[in-house]
Amino acid sequence: LRRCYQNGRDVRDYFYELNRYWCALGEITPREQRIRFWEGLDGWLERALIEDDYDPDVNSLEELYARTQTLQRACVNTEAKRLRETKHRGGGSGGDPNKKNSNNDN
Repeated sequence: LRRCYQNGRDVRDYFYELNRYWCALGEITPREQRIRFWEGLDGWLERALIEDDYDPDVNSLEELYARTQTLQRACVNTEAKRLRETKHRGGGSGGDPNKKNSNNDN
């Protein structure tokens, strides 16, 4: 169980693996589950939870899990948008159309 970390994978996969361990081990307190989930998250997710005032001693496991899913989706969507914008700017049209017009003025 101590070797179970998110390691960049989807939060759902990490949570599923933790649940398998918890079921196999039997009695684990809800607090132990929250702490273990929190400590195994990727660092950026743990920092984001802290910035959002989440705390494994205050919030339920369900709340922590739901928030990490939201944060991960937001990160994926932001990255996808950034990649689309990068592709669009550097795409086959020769880049920024405004730059093309300014070069024609010289």
